[in-house]
Order: sequence, then C-alpha cells, then structure tokens
Amino acid sequence: MRIMPVLLLLCIACGAQTKNAAPRKTAKNTPFADAALDAYDSIRFLDDNATAPDVGFQPRQIEAEKNLATVEHKVKTDEDRRQFEVLKTWMSMISWYRDFRAPSHTTDVDVVKREIGFEMARLYCSIEAKSIFNASELNDKNKKALETHSCAADAKMALQNVGAQVE
Repeated sequence: MRIMPVLLLLCIACGAQTKNAAPRKTAKNTPFADAALDAYDSIRFLDDNATAPDVGFQPRQIEAEKNLATVEHKVKTDEDRRQFEVLKTWMSMISWYRDFRAPSHTTDVDVVKREIGFEMARLYCSIEAKSIFNASELNDKNKKALETHSCAADAKMALQNVGAQVE
C-alpha cells in the first residue's frame, strides 16, 4: 500500500520535469524562426524555377534575397547562424548554377562538370534546408544523403571547381 503514494509522487515529479523541459525545448527565437521559414519558402520556390528565363526568375530572386536579408538581421544564436548559413549557401548555389549553366548541346566536358557540381550542391542544400525547416517531407533517400553530404561541403567543392572562394 505504501508503494502507491511513492508512484504517485514519482508520476507528479515526472510530469513536472516534462512541463519544465517542454518550454526550454520549444523556446526558440521565434522572430528568427518565422523569418527563416519565409526565406526557406521563397528560396525553395526559387530553386524550383532555377531554369526559368531571367524575366520570370528575377522577381522571385529579389523576393528571396529580401527574405534572406530579413533573416540575417534576426540571427541571435549559434543554431540561428547555422540555419542561416544553410539558407544563404543554398541561395548562392542557385545563383551560381544559373551563372554556370552549360549551353545547349555543348561538348565541353569541364563546363558540364561545373554545371553538375552546382546542381548537386543545390540539391544537397535543399535537402539540408528541408531537414531543418520541413523535416516531415524527408524521405529515406534524403536522410541517407544527409549522412554523407552537407550543403557547405558540396558548395565548397563546386566553387573550387570554378576557382572561386567560398564566402
């Protein structure tokens, strides 16, 4: 019979710990989180239209750049900084991909390799951003890719192939 009060006390203590832990876990920089989600959505839309003509692409790019600039001003924590860097790198890879697209019917292997490098960096950046901002959309193939690739590493490799420096 004495076991019941002890169990009740343990359950109450566990509930109190859970209640105390929950706000810490969900307490995040909400102005950053909201702005970052807006930037993620606009960059994702931009990425979906990376091969669009300049006329259709530029307004989307301006919107994504504005959202990214807003996010930059709301970075407060190391985690915010990490998330911002993924978004910023992804945005850069989209721009670089457009700058280094291979002309149609090219036979220049180096040009094609550069385009593929930026295409792959874009892909891995989009997967990493999805893991941060919309993890429910990740499939097993995406999760496996995250184990061996990162946005920053693939971006650096793509940029090295064109002799550029990572900012």
